[in-house]
Amino acid sequence: MGMSGSYGGSGKGSWQRARQSVDNAFGGGSGGGGGNGGETPPPEEPPRRELLDILRNIADGLRADDASVRSRAIPRVPLSQVLAGGAAIAGLPFVGAPPRGRGQRPVMLGARQTGAALGGGFALRSQDAVALGQLGLDLDDLRDLSPLDQTQRLVDRVFGASSDENDQAFREAAARILLALLELPPDAAVDYQLIICDAVAEVIFQRALVEITDQLRTGAMSRADAANNERQVHDLIRDMVRAEPTMRPDVGSPTPEECSQVVAELTVVAIDVLRARETAHAER
Repeated sequence: MGMSGSYGGSGKGSWQRARQSVDNAFGGGSGGGGGNGGETPPPEEPPRRELLDILRNIADGLRADDASVRSRAIPRVPLSQVLAGGAAIAGLPFVGAPPRGRGQRPVMLGARQTGAALGGGFALRSQDAVALGQLGLDLDDLRDLSPLDQTQRLVDRVFGASSDENDQAFREAAARILLALLELPPDAAVDYQLIICDAVAEVIFQRALVEITDQLRTGAMSRADAANNERQVHDLIRDMVRAEPTMRPDVGSPTPEECSQVVAELTVVAIDVLRARETAHAER
């Protein structure tokens, strides 16, 4: 799951604290030699309080990365400013990515793009050609493709070419949520609220993974142990986001533009949820 770990992470104090909290929780393994003969017991899971420390520091890192998260003011943004390459023109590929300042890691842009791609998935699943047209895509070109190919087309259309680890993280978040949606049986009921919550959680986790992958793998006795460390952080983010009552948007099946805005707004809410280290969370 997630990033390759080749990126060492930013030098910001908030992310350094996040990496230290991951070391505190997962860095005590013996390293190497585990898992083959069944003789080495799996590492103990860290206390929930230590996992909550990781989540709080992740939230602080995301706030440090994007001033709009700190201000909590999430204005409506036209889809043309979210899609790579600008306004959608049917049949023409998007190139590049929306502009950003040097050194910026815009959390909100990644959230908006993930939401736009998810809105395209909702439109494809409901066979809504008009909504899909917001992305410059033609329903007839996509309806007979496999879920994997449909996911790739939507992600490429929204994100364009990936330029760095942060862009790739948001592409990964969108791809995972889209594929899970598009692989549902045609007659399966779709819980739009739950899927949007999970998209927000995936945005947060995949962006954090850029910064903390090395620490999640430090001390892991096997690749399976490293994956289990990632799973614990991922699932706690997801569960806390799902449990927050204000994370249940009443949006039905949103269009790409609507979904882009909703995911951006709820990402800010979710980051606040992860920062709140209240006793109630620790005792659940």
